[in-house]
Amino acid sequence: MRSAFGVLIINLSASPNDQEFPALILAAGASSRLGRPKALLSMPGSGKTLLDQAIHNGRILSRDVRVMCGAWYPLIRFRASAQPSAWLQVPDWQEGLSASLATGLASMGPKVKGVFVLVADQPLLDEASLQAFGKAARFVPHQPVAADYDGWPGVPAYLQVAVARGDGA
Repeated sequence: MRSAFGVLIINLSASPNDQEFPALILAAGASSRLGRPKALLSMPGSGKTLLDQAIHNGRILSRDVRVMCGAWYPLIRFRASAQPSAWLQVPDWQEGLSASLATGLASMGPKVKGVFVLVADQPLLDEASLQAFGKAARFVPHQPVAADYDGWPGVPAYLQVAVARGDGA
């Protein structure tokens, strides 16, 4: 079934592949103001850490969930209850979120069309909203999508991945 709205055509019959749309969780920061890994803070009443919840949220968007670690690696990896598809160490984590994003993007294979970007310290994201967000991004994979914070884009976000190809295309 195809629906047209203006010039945008959405293919509602597509069955997207998770290899084409992985989720990246950015959790490489030092948590310097806190003095300990923020990702390992417990969520009251749940038995989960912030990172466990972030991995859960990532799995709502994709089965392929990759966690970017830096300052507190490998402590975060070994204390996390939930396990992602991959743990990626960010060597230059001190450079900020862009270094984590660059490491995550560098891990992408040739089939990737776009990535979902989340951070470890947003445990209260609504599951239904994440599902709708993931579905919308998959059906318009060439369109970036981001949360809106008073007119400023933020995370969660979806970014198209432009893969350099050697065939001149």
